[in-house]
This record gives sequence, C-alpha cells and structure tokens, in this order.
Amino acid sequence: MSAPRSGAPAPAPSPAPARPPVKSLSGLLPFLRPYRGRIALAGLFLLLAALATLAFPLALRSLIDGGALALSPPGQPWNFDIGLVPGVVLGSFLAALWGKELKLEGFKDGHSMRRYIAGAVCMGFGGMLAGGCAVGAGVSGASVFALTAWLALIGMWLGAGLANYWVDRPQNLEENAAWPA
Repeated sequence: MSAPRSGAPAPAPSPAPARPPVKSLSGLLPFLRPYRGRIALAGLFLLLAALATLAFPLALRSLIDGGALALSPPGQPWNFDIGLVPGVVLGSFLAALWGKELKLEGFKDGHSMRRYIAGAVCMGFGGMLAGGCAVGAGVSGASVFALTAWLALIGMWLGAGLANYWVDRPQNLEENAAWPA
C-alpha cells in the first residue's frame, strides 16, 4: 500500500543550470585557418568514401547475382557494375606503383600453382552452379539460424577439412609405411 497523501503540494523541481557558451572551440579557428584547403579536401574524401561504401555493395551484389555477362548486353554501354572490375584492377595497380610496392609475385613451384588454379576453377564452377556465393548465403542464413544454412555450412566445413587432409597429407611413402594399414 502507498503512504497517505498529505495536502501539501510537492516541491517544485529546481531549474536546470544554464549552460555556458562554448567559446573554446571558436578559439581554435585561428589555428585551423591555414589548413582550410586540407580540411576541405579531407571532407571531400570522407564524402567520397561514404558514397563508395554505399555504392560498392550494390554493384558487387548485382555482379554476383547476375553474373558478369548479364550486366552489359551486346550493344549496350558499360555501366558502373561492369566498370568496377577493371577500375579495381587499374586502381590497385596505380596505388602499388605510386606507393613503390609494385612487384610480381608467384608460387613456390608448379605443383602449388596447379593446385590453386584447380581450386579457383572448382570455386567458380560451384558459385555459378549455386547461382551466387554459397559461403555468403550460408553465413547470412546462419546469422538468422536457418537450418538449411547451418547444414550447408557444416557441409562446407567438412568438405574443406577433407580436401585439406587429402591435399596436405604427407607425401613421403616411407613415412606412411610405418603406419599400420
């Protein structure tokens, strides 16, 4: 039960203290004036980065869902989606050249190169057969606890583990002869 109310009015809340004007930030303006151009350029690049953050996933989604050939039918001009691929290659080449990090890298031997090419062909075939990126579909479905996505992910993990064991097993036959058959 609540306490009985008295006839006296409740005390009025005290007024909030007035905030002092923020003058400390305006004191920084004379120090920032010589860098106006750099600040404006930084703001422009932040805006471009925000736009790229919004545009890149949309372009990538249509590239994955529709395939590279479906983006630009014959006779039609190239659009942003199909221009993204050579743009990324050219941009990364120019960035590496400008940063003095441009170098050619390769595999340690021919066996590794054949292995990676075979893996890439299998991944590309699987992606086209599945109608898109199966790993992405598994991960996004698993995030909402879809049973089929979890089954697909478990199958992918088991398949990757089996392939890793099969490919990276010891090649030395004398070493394997010590194990009982």
